[in-house]
Amino acid sequence: MKKKIMILISNLNIGGTEKALLNMLEIMDQNMYEVDVYLLEKKGGFLNELPEWINLKIIDDYQYIASWIMDAPWLVVKKLIFNYKFIIAFELAFTHLVMKLTGDRTKYYNIVLNNMKNIEKQYDVAIAYAGPMNFITIYILKKVIAKEKIQWIHFDVSKFNFNVEFAKANYKFFNKIVVVSRNAANKLLEKLPSIKDKIEIIPNFLPEKQCMEKSLEFDPYKKVKNKKIILTVGRLTSEKGQIIIPEIVRLLIDKGIDNFIWYIVGDGNQRGKVQDKILEYQVNNYIKLEGVQKNPYPYYKGADLYVQTSLHEGYCITIAEALLFSKYVISTDVAGAYDQIKNDEIGKIVKYDIKELTNTIETYFKA
Repeated sequence: MKKKIMILISNLNIGGTEKALLNMLEIMDQNMYEVDVYLLEKKGGFLNELPEWINLKIIDDYQYIASWIMDAPWLVVKKLIFNYKFIIAFELAFTHLVMKLTGDRTKYYNIVLNNMKNIEKQYDVAIAYAGPMNFITIYILKKVIAKEKIQWIHFDVSKFNFNVEFAKANYKFFNKIVVVSRNAANKLLEKLPSIKDKIEIIPNFLPEKQCMEKSLEFDPYKKVKNKKIILTVGRLTSEKGQIIIPEIVRLLIDKGIDNFIWYIVGDGNQRGKVQDKILEYQVNNYIKLEGVQKNPYPYYKGADLYVQTSLHEGYCITIAEALLFSKYVISTDVAGAYDQIKNDEIGKIVKYDIKELTNTIETYFKA
């Protein structure tokens, strides 16, 4: 009999956590597992990338309570009163005041969950995959029946808005806490030493054969002649740190290193700011913003150097992808990098510092 597994994640936007999930599903044996992937919202560029045997399900009533989770509590209460829902408005207002005193939002979530249906199907394993995300954590604990429940942690909680009081109240009810790197696990244990016996380290999976096959689909650099290629892959958001790339490029040019193009694959709310920096430092001929790419592997295959500029990562799947293609990696000192780059032969870990990153790239190209 197949093992029944439920995995809950917010959506399937193109991002590292979502990519890690797809990679894990790719290597799972469909003859051994029956997998239901649940989304809070049916959206994202990876929606059509799920393996055919995976069952996609949506938490339909999440839309009803989404604003209760996302909006400011006073605004939620105001809307409920306007709609004559006085009892629930009072309950949420009261539990919000309790939360302000205790720092733990569990009771607030419990009231929200009372307005949602339970998952009828019972599972062998239920996974709160997009962690730490408090609503997904509490949903798996309260609305799902499973023999084993797992909290999956993808981030360095010391660099993340991590609610320790909520975690203390709820993580003890999971059978297992999976963390994607040893360094990230250590950061978690500094805040929650009581869960030490539940911790298991499972790095993000990488389906090597599929990556190699996809890398042959096109050549993004076919028009580039006699230039070195620097590559960075990731959402264009503040935590990924690409905002410093234009200044690094300007410093490299000023040092006489100008025979390169830096490709940035990804998109996000920082794109406009990155474009402004490109114009400010007059490096538009040296940086190419490629936008979102469902298949980034041809970019890795043809690159000369991979640079990761993140401010924090649990386990960086883009570093793993670059190393799979035997690229030298220069990474900022994020948690996961220490599990991935263990000697200078395959890469270098440096501080998130413009001058240090510039000097390290310069050294690599002059070696």
